[in-house]
Amino acid sequence: MLRFYLHLIKNEYIVRIVLLILILFACLNVRAQDSEDFEALREQGKHEEALRLINQRIDAFYASRLEDKRVPSSFFISMKSDKEDIDTNQLFRSRKAEGFFIEDNPELVKLHASAADCYAALGSSREAINNYTQALRFKNLEYGKDDAIYYAVSQVYKKDGQFEGYVRALESAFTLNPEHYDYSLELGKALAPTVKKVKALYHVERYINSKENDIDPSLYFLAGNLNEDIGYYLKTQDYYQKYLAEKKDDGPIHFALGYITYAKTGNHRLSASSFARALELLPENDIYRRSKAHEYTADMALSDLQFKKAIEHYAETIRYQKLVLEQLEASEARIREISRRINSLKMKILNEQDYESFREYESLEAEKGKLALAFNKERRQYELLNCGTVRWNTASAYERIEEYEKAIEFYRQAISFDYKSNDSREKIIKLQLKIKRGY
Repeated sequence: MLRFYLHLIKNEYIVRIVLLILILFACLNVRAQDSEDFEALREQGKHEEALRLINQRIDAFYASRLEDKRVPSSFFISMKSDKEDIDTNQLFRSRKAEGFFIEDNPELVKLHASAADCYAALGSSREAINNYTQALRFKNLEYGKDDAIYYAVSQVYKKDGQFEGYVRALESAFTLNPEHYDYSLELGKALAPTVKKVKALYHVERYINSKENDIDPSLYFLAGNLNEDIGYYLKTQDYYQKYLAEKKDDGPIHFALGYITYAKTGNHRLSASSFARALELLPENDIYRRSKAHEYTADMALSDLQFKKAIEHYAETIRYQKLVLEQLEASEARIREISRRINSLKMKILNEQDYESFREYESLEAEKGKLALAFNKERRQYELLNCGTVRWNTASAYERIEEYEKAIEFYRQAISFDYKSNDSREKIIKLQLKIKRGY
């Protein structure tokens, strides 16, 4: 009989172990099934359904963590010690704040990161950021691996228009995995329009230097611009040349290279060829660049004592300046015409209560505003064309080749632009004496 009972007890013990194992496997299978289910739903784009499963798993986990729950304060208020009252001040002083990192829990990392991905896809940026943050609290950050979470955070901030958060998260991703050079590319592009030009240039050049070939030419252009912004003109020249080696027909960049080499690096041979190529490529209506290209070419010719070449290019500059002046006069006339029409309509609206004219009045006011902005921009560009300087230099070139009548004509034009007026008058008097004397 004793053996029988011992046999039963032994069998019951084995059965309990087997049942326990089966229950554990069932739980694991359910979790694995849930995991497979929400991942499949995410892949199918069913983010709301996936979130439902994920949040159920997250809630179940936190519900089981009793150590994170607080006993209601009412218990402490009513509770008395047999020996002495509880020192609440001491309890407050000895409390322990929980740090950012809680524990290493791969399952929770996966759940929170998946939830964040779903929220991001649904456009709920705040919930996405919160879940990415929670994911980071349950893992020890691994160099070269956990940059993916920070990058995901950066993209949520970017989509939400939060530039500072976007850059900070992207820099964190870069710090964790600097070998991922695409982070440098994105940081360089993001920071380029800001005041952080040096940092932007560091990242752009870092990305360029990581590539042996297949570099987007626009990156050479961006690097050139950034170098120009911080005053590294030789590097600007180098990057513009690399860009133009790929994009040979970009007229504005040929002009930009011409200006850098003319005004900053002193490479006048390269400058002259760049301006010549720019003039071949720039459209005729790009008046400002075409005028300045001729002006700078003429300046270099004048300094090289090539007076006839200088005169030819100054003449082209003056031709474009006259076109700009004609445009300004036409714009000014149009603004005056619209102003007269606006005043007429205003009088009609006020005196005759003719509100039918109000729509036309509003339309004309809007058109006048746009024309005024365009007019101010054209006038500023006209002022940058150095009309007086060009006339003075043209007169000097004519004087050097002893065409005094022409020189006097351009000195007079310089006076009309109020450029070196006193010097021009003295020049005119001397040249008139030379003409009269014959030498």
